[in-house]
Amino acid sequence: MRRAGVTSGDGANGGRTLAVVLGLVGAKAVLHLALAHRYGFHGDELYFLECGRHLALGYVDHAPLVPWIARASEAIGGTSLLALRLPAIFAATGTMALTALLVREWGGGVRAQLVALLSCLFAPAYLRMGAMLNIPVVEVFLCTAAAYLVARALRRDGQRTWWLVGLVAGIGLLTKHTTLLWGASLAVGLLVTEHRRALARPAPWVGLVVAALLFLPNVVWQAQNGAPTLEFSAGLRRDVLHEQGRALFVLGQVLYFHPFVVPVWIAGIWFAFTEHGRAVRPFAVLFLVMAAVLLVLGGKPYYLASAYPAVLAAGGVALERRLSQRVWLWRALVGSIALTGVGLAALTLPLLPLRTVDAAMDRLFGWVVPPMALTHDMHGELGWDAHVETVERVVASLPPDERDGVTILTGSYSQAAALNVLRTRATPRAVSGHMTYHLWGPGTGRGSVVIAYGLPLRLLERSYGVVEERARIVAPDARPWDTDLPVYVCREPRVDLRRLWPELRRFHHGELILRPR
Repeated sequence: MRRAGVTSGDGANGGRTLAVVLGLVGAKAVLHLALAHRYGFHGDELYFLECGRHLALGYVDHAPLVPWIARASEAIGGTSLLALRLPAIFAATGTMALTALLVREWGGGVRAQLVALLSCLFAPAYLRMGAMLNIPVVEVFLCTAAAYLVARALRRDGQRTWWLVGLVAGIGLLTKHTTLLWGASLAVGLLVTEHRRALARPAPWVGLVVAALLFLPNVVWQAQNGAPTLEFSAGLRRDVLHEQGRALFVLGQVLYFHPFVVPVWIAGIWFAFTEHGRAVRPFAVLFLVMAAVLLVLGGKPYYLASAYPAVLAAGGVALERRLSQRVWLWRALVGSIALTGVGLAALTLPLLPLRTVDAAMDRLFGWVVPPMALTHDMHGELGWDAHVETVERVVASLPPDERDGVTILTGSYSQAAALNVLRTRATPRAVSGHMTYHLWGPGTGRGSVVIAYGLPLRLLERSYGVVEERARIVAPDARPWDTDLPVYVCREPRVDLRRLWPELRRFHHGELILRPR
């Protein structure tokens, strides 16, 4: 039987297709499993564990699903890197499997599968996402699942499938709020193409209601807590536009998603606007609308990651058709993606010493961006042991009467989370005014003696009569803002810590802005 001009997956061709899919998906799983313990916990992973220990329907800087996953991972496997990262590995490999299903849905054969899956496998953004528990890896998986279900519903007129689309999209909104942009862009893609007729049936609207009902608890939480995520998002957009600009967003699509993959997704978009690519058209429009909105509003390059799998699948189908008689050109494309992809993987995953990676990044891309802009996530997995050891020594140096009631105050959520998750003693807990830690408050410590670091010295000196530097956190491989940090012991408070707490509130990644007194 033939479908969309390509032989369906049975017989020898079907066997080769299955081998390609299983081989590449399996390679990704093995790669991430093998490297799961290479470095250490990322600061965000430690924060997710802490958020999971404070279960809620929302958090300042992210939606609630990933902390719930972290809580489940810790409950099942303890405070283990592998247990925490298994969901990310599942999501990353699941995205590749769903991309393969999209290729098949749109009539692609073994060559289309190979091109599309290699493009997913070696994209630096997807390699990093699969290496640790993070929000984008889950969002991309869920958006790709929703894309596959929409493709099935459109091609097969599957009315009940739209309910599943709503279910997956609702879970996506509980993962990352930018899923709302993905859904809105898909709606535009449906409305401006002939697929708008699907919206005349009730099932898509039932799916929309399902998604809204799933998302409603987080909306209620936002309303009850003063919509902190809106404040965080506004600050993040300002920071991104200031630090990155729009040109680097465009360049990031080349660097983050592999330079030799550019022809693949361009071919997918081109194919969508041909006679044979009508089924793909809504997803090409989705990609273009999302890219335009992120470019205008200010988004990091990887924010577009959820739109790529569909156009990569379409690109595989398009190139299989176009290059069927040009085997040498097809082999050149596949070889270039694979060979350069191995090199990019060595610079993206924790395979080499990080200083070697930084030096290579500087030589390759230093003329465009500083190496830290590309490797800060890997640096974020190193140095936390130095934080724990240094703070432990300072706590131990205090007199026993002060040690029992001391408060540990940090400048960032990562620093507080590292102390709370990795310290051998459960008390005293570290607190912070950064992100959701601010909502959890200053804790039960008396606040008469505070161990503080990562905060402006001027704030400490005007809040305490005695501020003494006792140690310095030195973690050369950590991110710049997580090393060379003086640790202060503060006594004789001029203001109660609870009264000081509003001034420590920081729902952004920039420096703490001191209020005049």
